[in-house]
Amino acid sequence: MHGGYGAGFAVQISGIRRESSHVKYCIEIRRDGEHWKVNRRFRDLFQLHNLLRSKFGAELPALPTRRAYGLGKLFFGDQEEQFIAERQKELQKYLEAVLRLDPSLSHGALRLFLGLTALPAELSLEVPGAPETSWKTPKVDLRLLRTLLDQTLPAEKAHLVDAPLSVIELQEVAVPLLLAAGCTCCLALSAGSRQLRTAARQAMPQLRATAKVYVLSAWNSRPPSLSVFCPRSCSFEPVPLCPLGSYYAVASRRSDLYILTAGQDAASAGTAWRSSFHCWRALQQQWWQLPRRPGDDCTRFALATAGSAIYALGGSGRRGCVASCARFDSSWETLPPMPRPRCDAAAAARQGHVFLIGGTDKTGEASSAVDFFDIRGGQWRQGPPLLAARHSGAAVSFSEGLLLFGGSAVARGHLLADAVSPPDPEIRRHRWELLPAPARLRRHGCGAAQVAGKVYVFGGYEADMADVDVWDGETWETLRMPPALYGQCQATVAVS
Repeated sequence: MHGGYGAGFAVQISGIRRESSHVKYCIEIRRDGEHWKVNRRFRDLFQLHNLLRSKFGAELPALPTRRAYGLGKLFFGDQEEQFIAERQKELQKYLEAVLRLDPSLSHGALRLFLGLTALPAELSLEVPGAPETSWKTPKVDLRLLRTLLDQTLPAEKAHLVDAPLSVIELQEVAVPLLLAAGCTCCLALSAGSRQLRTAARQAMPQLRATAKVYVLSAWNSRPPSLSVFCPRSCSFEPVPLCPLGSYYAVASRRSDLYILTAGQDAASAGTAWRSSFHCWRALQQQWWQLPRRPGDDCTRFALATAGSAIYALGGSGRRGCVASCARFDSSWETLPPMPRPRCDAAAAARQGHVFLIGGTDKTGEASSAVDFFDIRGGQWRQGPPLLAARHSGAAVSFSEGLLLFGGSAVARGHLLADAVSPPDPEIRRHRWELLPAPARLRRHGCGAAQVAGKVYVFGGYEADMADVDVWDGETWETLRMPPALYGQCQATVAVS
């Protein structure tokens, strides 16, 4: 079934979800490489139609007949498959007609119905496709009220649109409130009105400067431990950890931590892997188990965050290195495979691309290959190779380019793997170059993260256990790491 289009948006009703008393239609929305889903019942579309009618009048397409006006189940019983299929086609035609009528999605109600903010993206800090609650507005909803004012006030009274409608919109109240609420709440509240959006823009630089870093560390027989590192106080706070397999990778989205882990499947007598995907919800302070990565289970994979999505790349399965790639944004989506199968690679996102750097190739040797996934174009491309082959490095995006630390040039599991010094740090501007750095930055098993214009390299080892090294773009300094956290580290930024 073809999707409806409007100003770069593609909308398609792809299926249904049955609930106890009604059916919800699954609507997929795509825009410039972004993809998300919303679930709406016919009643929601009926309410949207009434809201759009005040602006578009007779131009608005006819809505499919509402069966028995909400008493359909009472008179007809559960909706049969044929009726649902026909209704789905009718609703698809309706949405296509609405998008042709309003291709720029100028009406706030239509934007909310499709899972967007009530304001256009260039005016909003909220991420489209955020986890869905309900598109319908509560009794006191500044977004709906602002939309109605925009559409109904005559030109001579247009200035009233910016009048505070709530005490929360007063700048002296909004900015301190948003600073106290944190980035996640700030992004959500910024969609409420122009005043809140302005306050959010004032608060966001300070909030981003207070971002923290999740650090997952392990060493030999010591159980893995999870901490949150605060750059301002240079302190580590412990966080409860979910059950982990023998391999794991971390990524973050806003304030939440995501861990993809894999261990030997007991049912296979050690011949196969069993993976699981977990999320630490910072606001609720609890772990949630999420759907597993699609495809065959594997280990030695990489994770990276780009926008609101988390990308799982490569790995090693029963038959060696795999080229699989998947994206998680409320649900998993399988992406085109990588051009070169690899595991033990470093991953980082930068300027609309997800990079997979180095790793172990299908021969078992360290690789200098660099591939990147074009999020907008939906395809893989090859980038300039590293100066030196390496696997198990740590990559991070910085203002000057991509940075790569640590890893090993000797095949994984080789007797001398830990005895050979890791390659020097590298930086990718237009091509890869050596990054001027102290000798102590040549280390195995480190993690890296960027916060407020500084790069933090956590842990690792070579001749001795490493601490935390910090680079501001010009100079390096070393911070003390608690001995209990020494060892192999992974790190990812948490914007609370």
